[in-house]
Amino acid sequence: MTTRSRQYVLGKLRLVAIWFLVLTVVIHLYADPTDPMPVSLVSRLLIALGIVAIASIPLVRKIGRIYRDTPPDDGDLDE
Repeated sequence: MTTRSRQYVLGKLRLVAIWFLVLTVVIHLYADPTDPMPVSLVSRLLIALGIVAIASIPLVRKIGRIYRDTPPDDGDLDE
């Protein structure tokens, strides 16, 4: 495995881990006291994998960059 592909895989694994932690915290914050973790470990991992897979699509990344780099209109700015 080349260094570039190893870095790519490690970067994707890092993104999956971050999304998994975000999902766990959000689910824990909004869960009922009687059922503290209603979504299973495997389901949370699959959701995190899905988010990373969708965010890795080149078209989605391009749209995200356009949205990020577009300045807001003057009417949208707070005074």
